[in-house]
Formats: sequence, structure tokens, C-alpha cells
Amino acid sequence: MERIALLLENNKITVLPIKDIIYFESDGNYTLVKIQGKDKKMVTAKILKEIEEKLNPKCFFRISKQYIINLVNMIEYGKLYHE
Repeated sequence: MERIALLLENNKITVLPIKDIIYFESDGNYTLVKIQGKDKKMVTAKILKEIEEKLNPKCFFRISKQYIINLVNMIEYGKLYHE
């Protein structure tokens, strides 16, 4: 099982299974990490670009300046259209 190590807000390194990460979200000089089964997002003191450089491009895709999604957990992607 593929994993990633992240330094989180509590200054502890946490190793997470790739399949448990839903997305990464830019928040200025920090990155929020949304994990399956957790209501609260985790925070790491790395910018999104630094996180992106560590990720396997077969598993993750940067959909915008603010988000990197886990392709393993993606069901559907599209632009919302309202008339």
C-alpha cells in the first residue's frame, strides 16, 4: 500500500495511506488535507507546490491553483452549469 509522510500542525510526522487522502487544498503558506472518515481537515506547513512535487502523478491531479485531488477517490469531475 502506497503511503505519504506529512509534517502536520502538531509538528509530528504522520504517515497516511494514499487511498485515504481525498484532496489537498491550498491555504496561503499552508495546505489543508481532507482525509476519508475525518470531519476536520488536517493542516501541514507546506505550500501546495511542495506537496505536489512529492505526489505520484498517477494518483493525484492538480485541478486548479487551489486543489490537488486523489484520482483513486474521484467519481466524477465537471463544471457545474446553471441556467
